[in-house]
Amino acid sequence: MWPLFALGLSSLISSASAQQLSLKDTLASHANLTSFYNLVSNNTEIYNALTSSAGFTLLAPSDEAMARIPYTSLNTAFANADNDTIRAVLQYHVLRGTHPVSELTSDFEFVPTWLNNPAHSNVTGGQRVGLVQQAGDVIIVTSGMGTRSTVVDRDIQTTNCLVHVVDNLLIPPTNFSTSFPQFNLTPVLNAARDMTVFAPTNLAMQLIGTGLQNLSAAALAATMGLHVLNGTVLYSSGFRNGSVLGMGVGAAAGSNGPATATANATGTGTEAGTANATLSFLSNAWYVNAAKVVQQDLLLANGVMHVLDNVLDPNNTSQLPNPSLPTQAPLIPGSTVPYVPFTAYLPCSGASCPTSASASASSTATTTGTVASASGAASASARATTSSKAAAATAPPRVGTGLLAAALALGIVA
Repeated sequence: MWPLFALGLSSLISSASAQQLSLKDTLASHANLTSFYNLVSNNTEIYNALTSSAGFTLLAPSDEAMARIPYTSLNTAFANADNDTIRAVLQYHVLRGTHPVSELTSDFEFVPTWLNNPAHSNVTGGQRVGLVQQAGDVIIVTSGMGTRSTVVDRDIQTTNCLVHVVDNLLIPPTNFSTSFPQFNLTPVLNAARDMTVFAPTNLAMQLIGTGLQNLSAAALAATMGLHVLNGTVLYSSGFRNGSVLGMGVGAAAGSNGPATATANATGTGTEAGTANATLSFLSNAWYVNAAKVVQQDLLLANGVMHVLDNVLDPNNTSQLPNPSLPTQAPLIPGSTVPYVPFTAYLPCSGASCPTSASASASSTATTTGTVASASGAASASARATTSSKAAAATAPPRVGTGLLAAALALGIVA
């Protein structure tokens, strides 16, 4: 009996293996991957790497996702056949290791990709994407510019890798802007590797108003430096209550630990150009000193950005948050200004966001206009307003990031 059982089991295993197709045949035969297969087939370097490697996960954009390229920030690259950028985009869709849906949870996991070209990624170990399981067993992938994609066909096993089909193209994170040299930070940040930026919202910048304008160049640099964690890419999955971070662009790279790390109380805040910032978890929310983290994990070419509801003050790093207040008092004295023109709208990136990724992609694609001045910002805002109507009512909530984010801004500001 046992020999017969073993023979039957062996036959089942052999049959299952025989049903697995090569990656080439899988892409060629899938009814919703025709455009992606054609794109990969025409890129010899990527095609050869995909068919000769093993043990990776491919996030393959559907035909509908490929058809929306003209409405994304990658339109110019594809329209001009920019092979370098297209190659980077394809590399960004390949995850290191196999990641079946059964292993994903409601906690974000930031997975390295094949994209490690310094021209497109300045993150140790390769640029990341975020993976998370939402309610209803919906799998969401986050990429640059806050883009959200939904897995619409999962766990397709090939002879050398695992394939998930996604309904939006993944957008590689872009670099910091160099448009605002008065901050004396962006040249450093553009060349820096492994950064975490905590960017105040527009409202936070409005609340401090002239208080910021009246700062000396050195004080302004110190203030903005307190919003930068150098040498460490700290995703929200690595936040730890009570961690003390040595902030500032003057901190030695890696002084807070590994390039991509869990926050530990290792930053002393005594390195040149640094000050302490403390992470706290109160009333189901994260705080940096007294500023609340209102949006997490916006991916950058250099690392990651989190959005705060207040501006951090290097002269007042010991103030604790009061979670009973809807908004903390401004940490830097100053008058309120009526309007801050530098606004970059970013789609929701959290695990609890709506699952309509198509609206998200449309929204993302239409808010990447160049802002070079106050008048340019106004026109970009007008474009965003017009395009948001086309994004439909199901578009996810969006966070407006403030002047610091505009100065650093994910490539939105040029």
